[in-house]
Amino acid sequence: MVQISFTKKEILIKIVYYGMALGGKTTSLQYIHSRIKNKSSAKLYSVKTEEDRTLFFDFLPITIPSLNNYKVKLKLYTVPGQVKYASTRRAVLAATDGIVFVVDSQSNLIKENQESLKDLAENLKFYNFDINKIPIVLQYNKRDLKNILPLSECKKNYNVKNWPDFPTIAINGTGVLDAFFEIAKNVVVDLIKNKKLSAPPNFAEEFVLYLRDIFTDEEQAEKEKIKQKGKENNQEKGSELKIIFPASDNDTGDQLIHQAVQTNMELTELYNELEETKSKLEIKVNQLVSASKLAQAIVSELDLKKIFKLASDSLKLSTKAGVSILLENENGELTQSFIDSIKEDYLMEIGRETGNNLHYQVYNQNKIVVMYRTKNTELYKLLKKYHPLVKGCVSLPLKKSKKRIGLINLYLFEDIQIEESTLHFFNIMANFISIAIENAKLYSTVNNLNKQLKEKMDYIANINKELEQKVAERTRELELKNKQLEGLLSQLRMIDKLKDDFMGLMSHELKTPLTSIITYAETIADGYISDPEELKKFAKVIQKEGTYLSSIVERVLDTVNIENNRLELIIQPYPLKALVMEQMHRLEEQMKEKKIKAEINLKDTLVMVDNEQAGKVIFFVLENAIKYNPPGELINIYSSIENNKAKLYIADSGPGIKEEDIEIIFDRFKLIEKLEHHKRGLGLSLHLAKRLMTKMQGDIYVTNPGGKGAEFCIEFKKA
Repeated sequence: MVQISFTKKEILIKIVYYGMALGGKTTSLQYIHSRIKNKSSAKLYSVKTEEDRTLFFDFLPITIPSLNNYKVKLKLYTVPGQVKYASTRRAVLAATDGIVFVVDSQSNLIKENQESLKDLAENLKFYNFDINKIPIVLQYNKRDLKNILPLSECKKNYNVKNWPDFPTIAINGTGVLDAFFEIAKNVVVDLIKNKKLSAPPNFAEEFVLYLRDIFTDEEQAEKEKIKQKGKENNQEKGSELKIIFPASDNDTGDQLIHQAVQTNMELTELYNELEETKSKLEIKVNQLVSASKLAQAIVSELDLKKIFKLASDSLKLSTKAGVSILLENENGELTQSFIDSIKEDYLMEIGRETGNNLHYQVYNQNKIVVMYRTKNTELYKLLKKYHPLVKGCVSLPLKKSKKRIGLINLYLFEDIQIEESTLHFFNIMANFISIAIENAKLYSTVNNLNKQLKEKMDYIANINKELEQKVAERTRELELKNKQLEGLLSQLRMIDKLKDDFMGLMSHELKTPLTSIITYAETIADGYISDPEELKKFAKVIQKEGTYLSSIVERVLDTVNIENNRLELIIQPYPLKALVMEQMHRLEEQMKEKKIKAEINLKDTLVMVDNEQAGKVIFFVLENAIKYNPPGELINIYSSIENNKAKLYIADSGPGIKEEDIEIIFDRFKLIEKLEHHKRGLGLSLHLAKRLMTKMQGDIYVTNPGGKGAEFCIEFKKA
């Protein structure tokens, strides 16, 4: 049963994964463990039998540091499915708060699953639990196999109580976390209902949100899995305890096993608590080391910049964070004095955006202010809105004899448990830093007074020292500028390469049609052709190449005009069908050459467009379809109306477009990088079409990436 410690502010919840042998219970826990962000804080413990593959139980503790001022600890257990471990299952099931029943979906295991479900009901009854009242979630596992029951049959055979259920594949994690989040939420709902725990209305939903935040996303989890591949033999996957007990059917043997399992469960949980205590002690030691270093700096260091850096390093020793130090100037205004790991103080930045002096609101409280999930939630939500990666903020006032002198804002980039001891540590650090800053300022004042009493040589020496400092500062600035220049040079080289590639392609594309035009024109001019039919053929070639040359220049100019915002559009209603038929007429000759016909099914729709530019977009897509369509095959052209949008579809029967090329075909730079000089065309048509549709508040995209043939959808705003 749920245990609530009001003195420790802790809620302990036990969830048991139950089911037949080899059904996927342990694999589910292993997947859940693999997705936890901070695995050092949640180890997977296995207590094994002599066969090493059949488990007495697995144990996975998961902690949510702070929710509604409570620390929530989830204890996840599995039970062995083998018949001979009945006593073990019963022992592990004691004091459970929720059940995840893992069903093996294979069609030949209906009887075994039903017997396991019956065994669950009997064991719950042993502890006076009603299977109808305790939260239960079903996992229909192994949905990747061939010989499995349909989900409807699974529900019919196993889900007699209409419990929440999920199809899962434990070996790759499909559906496993969804089932886990559901049972966790249902247990909390049951806790609030039966324990009458004082909680806000949306406590269960908040609980699941915080629980989800503990887990990394699938993409990141896969990267970590690949990164760790090959190192598994040298790393600790979890903690194992192997125990051997003789199988026995008598009451004494069952009782012995029952007691042994309970003892090992208690030992495992105790070991986990010791690990947590060890982790906390390590944090405390790091905090003491930080405080000690800073205390030494107060005595020995009088340079403000070095004090700021040391203070920042000390505060960040136990967590990943950004540090901002603001000090009062002579007019009592807060000014930015130091920044580390962030570009500028977030509260000052948000204050400018919203018109509120947020940093002064915090500063005027004259105490430690914590912006976290459960503390100062309005400020926390505002901070998360502008900077989603920030997990919280701790603002530390800097004081001298109770008089404020400044503020330190510590922006947290990872979840840490902000307890009273942590705040006490931050307060000590703030006091040390305040003393160090005042010492440095006093030293600076005394030093300035001494300068007025020194003789000329001392004055010259001080000037030399200042010059050295300025040279050092200038040197650091020059080094920074050099690094910035190196970065800019690298970008310029890349742009220069793209320019060269584009100019090479452009030269090639212009030279080829010009050569044809000149050659055919010279042949005609020199009088080598007298036959009228031949003259007509030569003239057509010149016309075709001239038209191609004109289209290249026009597309380049259109691209340049769009990039420089020089293209002016006249948006007005225009018939979609007329737009399409105008472009079909322009391409009629090309279609005849390839013996291509079009099947057209268009609705009479008015669209809001610049008819000239919209015509270009349709022309580009039709031209592309004709180019890649096999001779003799149909091109399908049809339209539909959806959500006040007119959608024009143009589909060819060509080789299609790979998924990885979808982004490339609309990107000018990536196209230039990928284009080959021996292929005709600059590849600007689809890029230009995308930019034109954006200008007309429309869109163009591929509807069937990876399939046979390419189908483009052009979305227009309906008039």
